[in-house]
Amino acid sequence: LAGLYFSFPIILWSFIFHHSIPVLSNQIEDKDKLGWIFRVSFIILGIAYLLVGLMVGWYFGKNVKQSSNLNWKYYTGGTGRLSEDGSEYIDIAWWARFISTFVVIFPAVDVISAFPLHAITLGNNLVGCVYGDRVAEVKRRTSILFRLLSSIPPIIGSLFVKRLGVLTDYAGTLGFVIALCFPALLFIYSQRKAYCKRIRRDTFYKTFLTTEYCATGLFVMGAILTFLVLMALLFGDIDY
Repeated sequence: LAGLYFSFPIILWSFIFHHSIPVLSNQIEDKDKLGWIFRVSFIILGIAYLLVGLMVGWYFGKNVKQSSNLNWKYYTGGTGRLSEDGSEYIDIAWWARFISTFVVIFPAVDVISAFPLHAITLGNNLVGCVYGDRVAEVKRRTSILFRLLSSIPPIIGSLFVKRLGVLTDYAGTLGFVIALCFPALLFIYSQRKAYCKRIRRDTFYKTFLTTEYCATGLFVMGAILTFLVLMALLFGDIDY
């Protein structure tokens, strides 16, 4: 429980996918099943994360590294033997070396493949914020400029901050804002705008939670959690 205040944001971050719901939903013909599909997705993800976390924690104990894949650096699969000076294992089976290398480099490869997609999405959103209804008139050169603006600063920042724990702790804190605060504000704003334009606010997806009171409570909870965790990270005694 001592480290819950900086592990919880990362846990929450791992479940963030609502910004992709419009794209994912567009591929489903029967929209009535969307709620069921996303609920099942949450359950499957939760079970998978829980099993991986429990098994890694049980096996490695206090020796778990901040990025647990690095624990596979010295994986031998029960093969090989110690060198004469006892400093390293030698004669390790090729398949064990393959597994070790694959697990160690997989997160980096995954980030490399996903980073351009996130940079393009952020760049497009920035274009939309700046040009509004004139997005269709934006030239390709301008769009590329905004995408570079989205991708270059993180790359430069990574040259100065190389500790993964620092990155995940502070980036994970944004999960409260993205998953709790922003959706609540969007809901409240859209409800009020629909009321002003006399548009029906009740939809097929309405539940007892889709009220402005719940949205306000969600926003307040997200703001409080963001503040508390950020203060704990800034002033807490965390050993990276």
